[in-house]
Amino acid sequence: MTPEQIHAKVLRLFTWSPDQETFGRFEYWSSFADDVEQDKPFTGDCDNFALTCAELLARAGYDKADIAIAFCQTETGGYHLVCLYSGNMLDNRQRSVVNATLVPYTWKSAMYLNEPGAWRKLTRG
Repeated sequence: MTPEQIHAKVLRLFTWSPDQETFGRFEYWSSFADDVEQDKPFTGDCDNFALTCAELLARAGYDKADIAIAFCQTETGGYHLVCLYSGNMLDNRQRSVVNATLVPYTWKSAMYLNEPGAWRKLTRG
């Protein structure tokens, strides 16, 4: 699947809900890639969406050095997590894959899948 197909499928199956309501805790980071591959709907927030997209990209054979989970601040001031792939962004707030430099986000840090646990400062997406 292409990144665009992955984004479209995840977006179709995704229902946004805060972690507190869905999982009973302030933060719950988990991928729902297995559910998406089985065409099952899932509920979560931006981190669940981003992690699911990242895992599906990796499973599809895309280079983990080009896939990142990125922490940013949106134009409304809220904190947000997205999946970056080669300068493009898979984001639950967008209807399609977009170039990360075209959104009004302030980039904070990112973790590339080839370096799990290593968060690096970002100046742009």
